[in-house]
Amino acid sequence: MIRVFAALFPSHEAKEHLVAALRPIRDFSRQEIRWTDPDNWHLTLAFYGDQPNDASTIRAHLAQISAFHPPLQLYLSGAGAFDSRTLWAGVGGDTDTLKTLMAESADPTLEVRPRQRAHLTIGRTGRRSRD
Repeated sequence: MIRVFAALFPSHEAKEHLVAALRPIRDFSRQEIRWTDPDNWHLTLAFYGDQPNDASTIRAHLAQISAFHPPLQLYLSGAGAFDSRTLWAGVGGDTDTLKTLMAESADPTLEVRPRQRAHLTIGRTGRRSRD
């Protein structure tokens, strides 16, 4: 089994910009924050959970969706925290089209956990539970 999700990855320039913007916070944060690796930053469109090692059905579904969408113009915008534990950076730009793409990525024939807000997870606070 593999954990499968659909995602968009930010450009190198966007990641570098966010790294520079976060540097003062990272350097002076007194709180225990586990910062995520910028190489792993992504906007999750849909999360499909554990799937068989062959995810060809999901791959075909996403290929069909992406064939009908032009490239999105997105930029980093805003920040916040979910449940006072997950630190995130938001996105702006073609967000209406992004929401449509996120809805289309959620294949109704698969068990999909819906994502309501596109974001980059940049860090987590507190202890990770080992459920």
